[in-house]
Amino acid sequence: MKKTQKNYQNDCIECDISTAERLNYFTGQFLTERDFSAEQEYQIGKNRQHNRYLHGYGTVCGLKVVQHPHLDCRDRFIIIEPGLALDCCGREIWVREPVYVDIVKALAPQINDPTLTGKHLLISLCYTECKTEYVPALYSDCGCDTTGYEANRIFEGFEVDVQLIDKLPKPHISEPFGVNLNWVSTINLAQASRLVLDTGKKRLYVLTSANPSQIAIYDTTNYLLLGSIAIGTNGVQGVDMAIAPSGRYLYIICYGEGATDNYSLKVIDVENPATPVNNLTLTSGALTSPPQVVVSPADGRIYTLDINADPKKLIVWKTEINTTSGIDPNSAKDLEITNTSHPGTILNDPQAITVSPDGKWLLIADGAGNQIQISKTETLKLPLDSQVTYSINLGESPSLLAVAGDSSLLYTVTTPPTGDKKVRAFRITEEPPAFPEIRAVTATSLGVTIGTETPIAITASNSGQWAYVVSKDDSNKGKVRVINGEKIATLPINAVSEPIEVIGAPEDILLDTDKSTLYVAGKGTTQPGGGVSVLDVKEEACQEIVWRALEGCPECPEDFCVPLAVVQEYTKNQVINDADIDNRIRPLVTSTENLRKLVMCALETKVSQDGVSKEDLETLQRLQAEFAAELATLRGRIDTIEARLADLEDRTANFESDLTRIVALSWEHNTSLNPPILINRLGDRQAEPGFVIGFGKEINTLTEIDISQIDERVFQVLIAKPEANNPSLVCRCAIQGEVIPVTFELATDERGNIIPGQIQRNSVKESDSKKAPGVAFTVNEKILSEFNEIWILLRGDFVVDGDKKAIDAEFLRGKLPTGNRPQSSKFGIQGGLFESWFWISETRPKFAKN
Repeated sequence: MKKTQKNYQNDCIECDISTAERLNYFTGQFLTERDFSAEQEYQIGKNRQHNRYLHGYGTVCGLKVVQHPHLDCRDRFIIIEPGLALDCCGREIWVREPVYVDIVKALAPQINDPTLTGKHLLISLCYTECKTEYVPALYSDCGCDTTGYEANRIFEGFEVDVQLIDKLPKPHISEPFGVNLNWVSTINLAQASRLVLDTGKKRLYVLTSANPSQIAIYDTTNYLLLGSIAIGTNGVQGVDMAIAPSGRYLYIICYGEGATDNYSLKVIDVENPATPVNNLTLTSGALTSPPQVVVSPADGRIYTLDINADPKKLIVWKTEINTTSGIDPNSAKDLEITNTSHPGTILNDPQAITVSPDGKWLLIADGAGNQIQISKTETLKLPLDSQVTYSINLGESPSLLAVAGDSSLLYTVTTPPTGDKKVRAFRITEEPPAFPEIRAVTATSLGVTIGTETPIAITASNSGQWAYVVSKDDSNKGKVRVINGEKIATLPINAVSEPIEVIGAPEDILLDTDKSTLYVAGKGTTQPGGGVSVLDVKEEACQEIVWRALEGCPECPEDFCVPLAVVQEYTKNQVINDADIDNRIRPLVTSTENLRKLVMCALETKVSQDGVSKEDLETLQRLQAEFAAELATLRGRIDTIEARLADLEDRTANFESDLTRIVALSWEHNTSLNPPILINRLGDRQAEPGFVIGFGKEINTLTEIDISQIDERVFQVLIAKPEANNPSLVCRCAIQGEVIPVTFELATDERGNIIPGQIQRNSVKESDSKKAPGVAFTVNEKILSEFNEIWILLRGDFVVDGDKKAIDAEFLRGKLPTGNRPQSSKFGIQGGLFESWFWISETRPKFAKN
């Protein structure tokens, strides 16, 4: 069936090639209009077919949408620059001059129609044909009238389509997404609600929320039912489940044990499931917000979070509950925290809890506080003042959490005050090891939207590149979306896949990384119903892209136009600047020249082959063979660069990183009005005047120096005066004094900001330890009163820090004119001579030159 497009100016235009016949010419052949038209139709169709299937559709070059040059016109006009595009039918759209688009006029029909809605402004380019140059027709197929007229030419043109849309188009360059999910089978089980996995024994445990609840056990090899475990009598319902790292013990949160609103934590030995090892009493509460249980995959530590309890409570259980039957619940608790006994801690309004796979971090989603609170598990103990806790402030309520298998990435599902639900990702690093730095993967940390459905659960892959979110719509249909964590930062509009339908009324999601299988448990949309959707997870390698051709030829979308740009969250009469126009939503038709440059760029940058598949390596090798001549040229350039690098390494061989340097002084170099600073001495000794030098690897992290190694030979204060017999000569002599270790504070301005390189007066104190961040030279005030110019020397070769390395004695460039490298450089040379001079009073001797 041929597809047709409505022409803006004439009738419908066929998209597909209309004939597979071409003319066969011969001498004496009688030709009519039909033959010439068929000849044109055949040649045009072949050309468009070539464009469509071998090049694709989109913009070839140019056609950038930009702001109007005059500010007063930007609330009405935008400009499309000249360029070339191919629509999905392979038809060329050639724009030869800039096109001024009247947005207000184009949107008037849609804005005035209350039934049409849309929040984003989309600008597209559409192919048109227009018959022109009408001439008299000497003969007409429709009659014998000689006064008729027919078009002598067909002009191939274009129209600009402007409309408001709700869903943003995805750029063509985003394909392939990277993960393919295929619903391969369903495990039928009524009221399936929770999933845990024992990968070692290849067992899948499925908890049902039926009355009474049970745990069904399946072999993950063929999903054969191995048996079931009853978790209680009639009226007892299971609401959450976790598994020990060994797979030996299951932890079940039960509701209705002994009373209708009681909660308990059951510990079940899967090798002897008939009798629970322990049944630990929790608090009472409604079934709408049951407690949650998680187990650390690293050390088996068990955590329960009582969301609905009053007060809210976090309990850390001893692992003895696995082996000591009938243990008293109070003696089985390693730690119990409530939001009332310890206000302001990690229990404001808890919504979800998880533990990082490495066991280092306990993460709790705080709904009311719009934050995620992270506690270091090794310090999670009483008193709470000793625990290490950090917060990620979100500005919107988090409800679900998942951490990557390598504990490097945190995913959370959030609900903004208005708008769609979001998935946000955060990188978790420790720099230095004792302090976690949690950075948003996105520059603005806005996350990516996942629609209006209700998110139910989230899980993440081992590497953290992929997250899987299951949600349900208003009709309880289950849907899974794949989140590409790498694209959250670079192309958030393409970081979320289209939804894949799964079991209805979903309750839980679980990823088996060993089998690349995704499980989704749900209660089903009919009663009785429910089960577990089993989805095959396939990460698509690069070489698989070419084999997509087996799936058939690409179809044209319903809209034949080529999208050029979008203005998100457009408002009526909005001033449109370049910053508001996103040109990168358009599909691209990449020329072979650009493809060649792209391949050459990848080869030139010598992309690392770590983790590359065998097939990818073979593809690269074929490309290298095709560009052997270019590679020879590149090799010559690389050899030249490597020779320069080798020369640079020889020249910098003596440099070391992170050496201790001088970072602060009690005077200003080469200036007047530098009276000695007062140094508070230990005990009953009076304060004495002197000069202070401060050391540190960073301006706020001062490094302790062994001052016992510094004496008057290492730290010298010189005075200068003219020789009586020869005024043209200057004599500089070392004065006597005492070298002592001191502590100090850096000076600050009126706003409290630190002034680099300057020591705060009245802050210097003698240290009771020989190791201190600063050293002072105390002097006799009487001597200083006789001389004005001071010259200070410090011999860095004899000043050693805690790493047993001599300091880099050259002062940081930017404060003093000495130094052989910029202030930001981490490299230096041990030792060296520090020199500085200044004047105590405003009057300088005549022999002193400024």
